[in-house]
Amino acid sequence: MILYSKPFVEKIEKEILKKTLGMKTPPVLAIVLVGKDPASLNYIKRKEQIAVKLGCEAKLFHFSPDADEKEIINLIKKINADKKISGVIVQLPLPAKFNTDKIISAVKKSKDADNLRGDSPFVSPAVQAIWTLINATGNPRTERAEPRLGKSLAGLLFVSQSLRSWTNREQSPYDGAR
Repeated sequence: MILYSKPFVEKIEKEILKKTLGMKTPPVLAIVLVGKDPASLNYIKRKEQIAVKLGCEAKLFHFSPDADEKEIINLIKKINADKKISGVIVQLPLPAKFNTDKIISAVKKSKDADNLRGDSPFVSPAVQAIWTLINATGNPRTERAEPRLGKSLAGLLFVSQSLRSWTNREQSPYDGAR
């Protein structure tokens, strides 16, 4: 089965933009990037573009590969305490010298937009994107499926899932965990 993503993407964009425009304060995504990995830089650029398109703000915190791990963790602690920031992404992979688990565990679970900790109230964006696409047909498949997401759709679904979680806080069953 082939799903044409353009109408699906446009529908999600309209829904989210309508919500964010109606908010007193739009959601803010903090992006922690360490190093100069070309794929990571490209991916982050796309996340920033989508966030802006959807009426949100993306704040990039870019560290050199020579940065001190404590400096990164201290920034994450400040982000955790900042009530204006709705969610945090630590862009992986981190350079080899860093303890990835230690840095990810510094992210407050209620702000872990990628659910890299495993205990975040956010559904992993990749899982959510695939599940949303499969269910968009109105006929979820029960046999083995191999969804393939284009870069723009995957990026949109990542940001849109995060934004849906942030914009639905009043209705979220996770309010007590935030």
